[in-house]
Amino acid sequence: MLLQHQQHHQLHTQAPAARLPKLCTHLHTASHAARRRRRQHAVTHAAPELLSELHAAAVQHAASLYDVADAAAATAAKSKGGWLAPVTDTLEAVLKYIQTGYDTLHVPHSYGFSIITLTVLVKLATFPFTKKQVRLAVHWVVYRAGMQSDWSHACCNEHCCTAGQ
Repeated sequence: MLLQHQQHHQLHTQAPAARLPKLCTHLHTASHAARRRRRQHAVTHAAPELLSELHAAAVQHAASLYDVADAAAATAAKSKGGWLAPVTDTLEAVLKYIQTGYDTLHVPHSYGFSIITLTVLVKLATFPFTKKQVRLAVHWVVYRAGMQSDWSHACCNEHCCTAGQ
C-alpha cells in the first residue's frame, strides 16, 4: 500500500499535466481492485466451520422468530379486541374492500394504495370535527387575549386610582 502511494506521488510530480488525471484514475482503480480482490479472497476462503456455525445460528434465530410469531397470533386470536373492536373491524373490512377494487383494476402495489385511500377517507370523514376544533381553539385564544387586556387595564386603572389618592 505504501508503495502504491509512493508511485502515486511520483506520478503527480513527474507526469505531464495532460496525462496526470488519466494516470491517477488508473492507479486509484488498480488499488481499489486489489483491495476488492483481497476482501473477496478472505470471504471465499473463510473456514467452513465458521460458515456452518453462522448457518446454525441463523436457523436457530429464524426458529425462535417463528415461535414468537405463533405465540402472538395465538394471543391475538384469544382476545376479543376490546371496546375498539367494532372500529378496527370496520376499518379492516373497508381496507380489504378497497384493496379488492384495486386488485380488479390490476393496480400494482394495491395494498399500499388502499392504505393511502383509507387514510384520505378517514381524514375526509373527520374533517368537520377538525374544523370545529380549530375554530374553538381560535375562539379561546381571542377570548383569553381579551380577558388579559381587560385585566391589565383594570389593574392599571386601580393602580392609577390608588396612586392619585
